[in-house]
Amino acid sequence: YTVILTTTGSAGSAADSEVTEHIQGWFLDAYLDYHASAPATTDVTIKQTGHADNILLVSDNATDGRYAPRQALVSRAAAAITNSHDLIPVNGTLTVSAAQSDALTAAVTVTIRVLTF
Repeated sequence: YTVILTTTGSAGSAADSEVTEHIQGWFLDAYLDYHASAPATTDVTIKQTGHADNILLVSDNATDGRYAPRQALVSRAAAAITNSHDLIPVNGTLTVSAAQSDALTAAVTVTIRVLTF
C-alpha cells in the first residue's frame, strides 16, 4: 500500500493525513521516502483508524528508511515476556499522517507492506 502525503500549511507546521483502503493481515514494515526539501522536523505517524496506539511514530526525521515495528508479547497472566515480539495485526484502515513539515507535494511517500491471509 502506498500513501503519498502532500503537506499544506506554514513552513515547519505543514501537515497532511490520508487513510488507506481496508487491510486485513499483519503489519510487516513501512518505507518512508521523504521529499528532498522536507525539513528534519517532519513527523510521520501510522495508526489503525479509530485506535489510540500508534503502529509507528518517526519524529523529527527527513532521512529515507525502512521501519519494522513489533509489539511486545505478554503471558496469559499479562506478564511481560522478555525480549519477545511479534507482528502487529491489522483489521481495518490505517491513518498515515505527516506533521511539522513544510508545504510540499509528496512531502513523504509511505510504502506499507503487510502479510495478508
